[in-house]
Amino acid sequence: MKLTNLLKTSQLFFSKGDFFHNLALESTLLKRYTQGQPILYLWTHGKTVVIGRHQNAWRECNLYKMGSCNIVLARRYSGGGAVYQDHGNLCFTFITDNIKDYRKENNKIISRAFQNLGIEIEVKGRNDILLQGRKFSGSAFQLSGNKALHHGTIMVNVDRKALEEFLTPNKTKLQSKGVQSVASRVINVKDVIPDITLENIKTSIIEEFCKTYSIDRELVEFEIKDLKSDVSLSNRYQVIEKEQKQKGIDKNMQYFNQIQNNGMHVDTPITKQFADYVPFNNIHIDSDKDINTFLTCNKPEIGDAIIHDQVYKDTYKQLISWEWRYGESPEFSTVLEKRFDWGSFQVHLDVDSSLIKQARVYSDCLDVNLVDLFQERLHGVRCIQNDIYTSITAIDSKNSIERDQNIEEFAKWISVEAST
Repeated sequence: MKLTNLLKTSQLFFSKGDFFHNLALESTLLKRYTQGQPILYLWTHGKTVVIGRHQNAWRECNLYKMGSCNIVLARRYSGGGAVYQDHGNLCFTFITDNIKDYRKENNKIISRAFQNLGIEIEVKGRNDILLQGRKFSGSAFQLSGNKALHHGTIMVNVDRKALEEFLTPNKTKLQSKGVQSVASRVINVKDVIPDITLENIKTSIIEEFCKTYSIDRELVEFEIKDLKSDVSLSNRYQVIEKEQKQKGIDKNMQYFNQIQNNGMHVDTPITKQFADYVPFNNIHIDSDKDINTFLTCNKPEIGDAIIHDQVYKDTYKQLISWEWRYGESPEFSTVLEKRFDWGSFQVHLDVDSSLIKQARVYSDCLDVNLVDLFQERLHGVRCIQNDIYTSITAIDSKNSIERDQNIEEFAKWISVEAST
């Protein structure tokens, strides 16, 4: 039976294990979803730093320390900032054809689920949920035709020390929020309710979702082994570690740390060859060969249909690729930075003979399509204020007043800064 037909009788999903599988499953559910009852997908995985679609990995993370501690780097398709996740974090995904009020409705479900556990929370703005005034949940969104995906995280018992160790956030962003660090502005649910468990929250969200939409379905559960605990794969890690030491990783550690600590990576080309010195940054399972070995599902027909679905296979292959996760950081002659209320931007421009030959826009802005358009509109434009402004403001606002204001604000800033 085709996956599209199977999904008509399955609306509740849970997955535990590998981030790349989890996100590939999410993309597959979105692609194969047809109009009707919404889907709830809850998931968790091991230690991972996840960056937004348009973020610069070299800027957002301490890559060497991550590699040394076997922390995986992943890049999602939606916008937003970098986050650290582990098994103390519960991810949620809602997929629906209600593209008008989907975020508001989903936040209501989350709020009621916590109220049912006796926990009062506050939804702030479009993306954050607070507990005792501190953030424990953030979310991002993605629109695909007449379908909407809304996903986010819930910090149940995340290693907050790891937030400081592995993330290197934009200091301007922290200062604008009146805090000194990432960890100081977030909180675990377990910090307030010591007896709470991830399973308690997971169960409450499922129950509230089913109650809201009058759903009576069985949960489809996936699990992937911890790859590093598998004997055969552990041997692969050990071989790579030995090879990298022979390459001179210790000799290069000082240079790598200097780049990261001084921010030199912003203007320094980091190539795939240089990235080989980061331990384990390329070691992941082969989606075509290994996924069947490590994946289990309580509904074999659905599990088999998903992992053999072309969307799943293509997405998994892209997500684990070096090109998608890291990308090369080419040399740029100009680097411009600005924080707006709706996102932080770092714009790299390679200007030759007064023409912008190459433009790269990094941002935690949630409107990923708009960031794509900014980058596209800067490429090939004369580095003259009026030309840049005209090119950017020609972007279609999609009849959104907010988007129109954001375009205008970005255009005014970049046209002045890039041309002076």
